[in-house]
Amino acid sequence: MTSKHLIPIALLTLFPSLAKAQLNKSKGQVMQFMSNDSTLTFDKSSRTKDSFEFLSYSIPIKVLPDGHIASTTKVFYFFNDTCFLIKIIKPNNQLNNVIKDLNYRFVPMGDNIWFDEKEKAKYEIVLKENDSVFTVQETPWKN
Repeated sequence: MTSKHLIPIALLTLFPSLAKAQLNKSKGQVMQFMSNDSTLTFDKSSRTKDSFEFLSYSIPIKVLPDGHIASTTKVFYFFNDTCFLIKIIKPNNQLNNVIKDLNYRFVPMGDNIWFDEKEKAKYEIVLKENDSVFTVQETPWKN
């Protein structure tokens, strides 16, 4: 296997749990799926100010040899026991790798937006000025 073939495998490991969509699944189905995910651990279950239930999972924060921080938080939001939004939160130093992964796996649709044709999902990167993290929001695709 050449190094050219290793790049997609390496990128897939940078963005855990995107391989199987959990949008439109029940809270129980998401919990079952996530219990089989060895990379993310359960943090909490609660409600937002808008009364949406959510489940939060994360990878413990690690400091890399180059001094950068590596971490991931994945939050599932539910309305009427159906997942309608997934937010993946990562440190800004991982932004370029995530963009490469999204470009490789999905169809680019414009500035910071990708479309997963198979799962009919939209991925959008949300950047906030002066913030140390960025968010990838996964929502159902609406034409």
